[in-house]
Amino acid sequence: FWWDRTFLDPAVQPLIWAKGADRWLMPFELLGRYAQLLVMPVHLSFDYSGNAIGRAASLTSPYLWAGIAVAVLGPVALMYCVLKKHWTAVFLLAGFALTYGVIANLVSLIGVIFAERVIFTPSVFVVLGVAVLAARLPRKVWVPGLAVLTLAGGVHAGVYAARWSDRLAFYEWSRRQQPRSMRLHQLVADELTRAGDLERA
Repeated sequence: FWWDRTFLDPAVQPLIWAKGADRWLMPFELLGRYAQLLVMPVHLSFDYSGNAIGRAASLTSPYLWAGIAVAVLGPVALMYCVLKKHWTAVFLLAGFALTYGVIANLVSLIGVIFAERVIFTPSVFVVLGVAVLAARLPRKVWVPGLAVLTLAGGVHAGVYAARWSDRLAFYEWSRRQQPRSMRLHQLVADELTRAGDLERA
């Protein structure tokens, strides 16, 4: 996942221009954003490039503080599990940390600043961890809970699948969700051009 900096596109990976504290704080903000996606994937977008996230960290950003909290609580939880010899939890926490470290944009920059697709492998460890915890609950608790989550996930997936069926409408909806993404503006313009609507494009 390491990219030579000369091949990084600042329109897709604006952290190449990040300086000073922003270069070290932005990865924590990104961790907070990923944590929000893992807990509650409400507003999804297939593009976060350009200025959608930006390269400057804000001390008032809840994502920054959420990321710092995850970065602090993660090692504490790992140490606790090692001391208590909860080896399954140790494996899951270490697996998440190692796979997330590859995409964290902390030690080295990858090709994108943020993308839902790159969190897939770390998310496997989160889902397995939830399953391990749920298995300890009484059956009458986790079965209805799993049914509700499965239904909600299915409805959510269905809504997004319906949006994907009309490319222009999907691009325009995505642009409204991420109005600062340059790539989404370009995709809308390309689709309008393809449809012959040059004035709008």
